[in-house]
Amino acid sequence: MEQASRFDAIMALKQPSTGWLPAPFIVVATVDIPEFTVAFCGKVPMFVCPSDPSGDTSYHRNNMRSNYVFSVGESAGYGESYNRWTNDTSLSTYPYQYVHHECRGVFGALQWYSFGGISDGSSNTIGMSESVASPAPASNAVKGGVIVPTTTPVEIRNNPSICAATKGPGNTLINGTAYPNGNSANVLGRGHAAFSGLPVTTTFNTILPPNSPSCMEALAATNWGIFAASSMHTGGVNVMLMDGSVQFVSDTVNAGNNTLPRLFSGPSNFGVWGAMGTRNGGESKSL
Repeated sequence: MEQASRFDAIMALKQPSTGWLPAPFIVVATVDIPEFTVAFCGKVPMFVCPSDPSGDTSYHRNNMRSNYVFSVGESAGYGESYNRWTNDTSLSTYPYQYVHHECRGVFGALQWYSFGGISDGSSNTIGMSESVASPAPASNAVKGGVIVPTTTPVEIRNNPSICAATKGPGNTLINGTAYPNGNSANVLGRGHAAFSGLPVTTTFNTILPPNSPSCMEALAATNWGIFAASSMHTGGVNVMLMDGSVQFVSDTVNAGNNTLPRLFSGPSNFGVWGAMGTRNGGESKSL
C-alpha cells in the first residue's frame, strides 16, 4: 500500500501498559492531539472512488474517508454482525453481551475466517463493495444517507421491506429520521472514518440490492442496521469476491423476497445477492 509512514504513526499510539491501540478515528478527546491527526486524518487515494464527489472530503473533523466497505452478509443484529464483545472472564457480560449468532458474512467484529471457513467457495462469496460517502450531515440521500424508519424500525432485520419502503422520489429517504452524520464528534456516517469498525461506517449487508436505502434500528452509532452497497456508477456497484476478483453487480440482481427475515444458517432468503454474501449458506450460486 506504500503507507509505511501512516502505519508507523498508528503503531506509535499503542499503549505501553496494554499493547492496545486507541479507537481508530478522531473524537472529542483526541481532536487536538497532533499524533492522532497524523495517524487517522488526511487522505489515502486508493480508499477513494473517483466517481464519488463526497469521497474526497470530510465534514466530520477531517477523519479519513473511504468508499470501500466490508461484507457482513445478511447478518444485521447484535451478536450477528458484531459477534462477541469481550473475552474478559471477569465481566458479568462474559462471554457475550448479546445473544450470539455467528456472522453470516466474511467479516465480523473480533472474528476472522480462513478460506476453510468460506465453504461456499471464495469465488462465490463477496468480501467488499463500494459505498457512497455521506454527502452532508443528516443526509436524506439514498446513496450515502442512513435513516431510522418511522414504522417499527426494530423489525427491519425481520422484514427488510420496511427499509426498502423508505426510498422516495428523487432518490431521497422518506418516512423516518435521517441519521445525524457528523453532528457530534462521536457520530460517524457512511464512509466517514476509514479505520472505524462501526457497522454504519464500514460494513454492508447483502439483504437489499445495491443502491437501496440504508436503515438503522436507532440513532446511536453502535446500533445495527441494514446498510446497502452503493456507488455513483450507472446501474450498480463493483464488488470484490474472496478470490480477489472484481465484478460489477446490477441494481436489478436477484435479491429474493425482502419481506422475509434474515437467517442464521442455510440458504439465504435474498436470492443470488444474499447467497453471494453468505460464506457458508450451502449455496452454489454465482453472479
